[in-house]
Amino acid sequence: MEMQTKLKLKKNLIIAGIFLSLTLILFSLSFLDFVKQNIVKASVMDVLISSNIPSEYQNISNIKAIKSYNELVFPIIFKGEIEGNTEVFLYLARLTGKYGSYMSVFLYDTKRGEVLFIGLLVDDKTKEHSYYGISKGAINYWKDKIKEICDN
Repeated sequence: MEMQTKLKLKKNLIIAGIFLSLTLILFSLSFLDFVKQNIVKASVMDVLISSNIPSEYQNISNIKAIKSYNELVFPIIFKGEIEGNTEVFLYLARLTGKYGSYMSVFLYDTKRGEVLFIGLLVDDKTKEHSYYGISKGAINYWKDKIKEICDN
């Protein structure tokens, strides 16, 4: 092989290697997003089971993450169904308390048009939100915001 052919081959291999590595990075990022959604989904289900909300909301099925323009405010939004084919939405919002920022779960019932505060995604689910420095005012603010978004 000539020297020019070798140089062209090296350049092409370098470009192909860069393209392949960028493709692998993009694939791994989308896979990590899928894994993150499943972990958060399991945590949300734990909060639903351990919370003291009405029992009809504890049997949510077909929970799926949905993409929405509201993801700028809410990191993940889940859509599910309860008995009677009523759609519910589970919104995760960040609330700031005295020990830092916590992910909170809100449920919007499309049939009743009401928003319920489910709980915080924390390790110790037996403690009230006030222990973490989350006030009723902050919870009511997000309930109103979610209702406003869903009604429009």
